[in-house]
Amino acid sequence: MRRGMVVLALLPGLVAVGGSFRWETLGIFPGLGGTQRTTRRLGTGLTKWLLFTGQIVSADEALAIGLIDAVAPREELDAAVAKFAAGRPAGDRHPSAPPAAYQKLAAFFDANDVEAIRTGRAATGGDEALARAAAAVATKAPIALRTAASLIDGGARVSLEEGLRMEVAQVETIFSTADALTGLLSIGKSRPEFVGS
Repeated sequence: MRRGMVVLALLPGLVAVGGSFRWETLGIFPGLGGTQRTTRRLGTGLTKWLLFTGQIVSADEALAIGLIDAVAPREELDAAVAKFAAGRPAGDRHPSAPPAAYQKLAAFFDANDVEAIRTGRAATGGDEALARAAAAVATKAPIALRTAASLIDGGARVSLEEGLRMEVAQVETIFSTADALTGLLSIGKSRPEFVGS
C-alpha cells in the first residue's frame, strides 16, 4: 500500500484495510497529515520508527500497533469500511501503550534524537532490532528526517489543526531540497544516495 493510501486510512472513522503499509521518505516527509495523524494514533516513538525507517508492516501488524482499526480482504473492503464508518463516530484518537513486541522500538525512537540515530551515536544496547532500525535510518535523507522529527514532536504538543498547519508550512521547504529531487527521481530505480542538502 502506498503512503498516500495510508494517510487516507488515517482519516478519523474510516479505517479498514488489507495489505501492508510503508512510509518511504524519498527525501521528503509524509505530508497530508502523515506526521500528525499517525502520531495521534501511535504516539511519537512508533510514528518515528515507521516514518524514519520506512519499515513495512503487514495489515495484522498495523492492527496490533493501532495504526488501523480493522483488517479486511480486498474483496470485502467496501463492506468493512461501510460497517466500520456506520458504527463509530469520527474524532481524534489517542494512542495507547505500544504492544510489548514494539515497546523497545518506541522507547528507542522517543529517547534518541534523529541525528544520533542516523549517525550511529544512539546506543542500541546490542539489540538487533534496534540496530537494524538505526541502520535503516542512516540511509534516509537528513533534512527530511529532521523536519519529520520536529513536526512529530511539535505536533504532539498542539491541536491537530495546528499540527497540520505546521506540516503544510514545511512543504515548500522540503520540496526545494536536493534530497527531495534525488528521492523523487529514484522511484522505480535503485536506492537513492542522500547528501543532506
